[in-house]
Amino acid sequence: MSARTCIAALVVLVASIGCGDDAPAADAGFDAAIDAGHDAGSDAGPMCAPACEPGTACCDDEGTPACVALANDIHHCGFCGLDCLATRRGDSCQAAQCACGDFLLGCVGTFASSCCVPPEGGGPPVCADLARSREHCGDCNVECVPEQADRCDGGRCMCGDERRACAGTDADRCCGDRMDVFSCVDVTTDRDHCGECGNRCTAGFRCDAGECVPL
Repeated sequence: MSARTCIAALVVLVASIGCGDDAPAADAGFDAAIDAGHDAGSDAGPMCAPACEPGTACCDDEGTPACVALANDIHHCGFCGLDCLATRRGDSCQAAQCACGDFLLGCVGTFASSCCVPPEGGGPPVCADLARSREHCGDCNVECVPEQADRCDGGRCMCGDERRACAGTDADRCCGDRMDVFSCVDVTTDRDHCGECGNRCTAGFRCDAGECVPL
């Protein structure tokens, strides 16, 4: 055998040894990934006995495996564990989607989009921006009443530039002037808001105990 032939054979041998070392490591990693996927699939979720009927799924319902209808179960809407009420996405589950009142797509479930259910007789549920809604300021059904505030700002009822809500009493009531600028005033003594917001005493009169009286 010539020297050139020996060198060629040696190169082939080294290459085959290198491939043999790398292949098992790569295969082992690939197999491990597949096994992990199978394990995750088999470990995901509880096991119901007997098996759930078509159209239902086995979910952990307060620590107990139970077959639920994901299409309309408000605590497992669309998939196990999605609670429409707890996440404030809706007040019902319709077609596996949280719905808020007539809004079938539901709310996002954030501070800017929460499903609020008014008290009985207060109208349908709505997706409310808790940062700005006067009817749902900071939380559902927390109302900014006119005597206390003119708006909801950042989830807090506020009156004008006061950066707070007024007490809503005669001595501390939120009133707006003719330029629609609001502030907390004492309607028992304020000439521009005597007795009530906007009741202005004319020239020659002052406000005393909520009534305009001559100076």
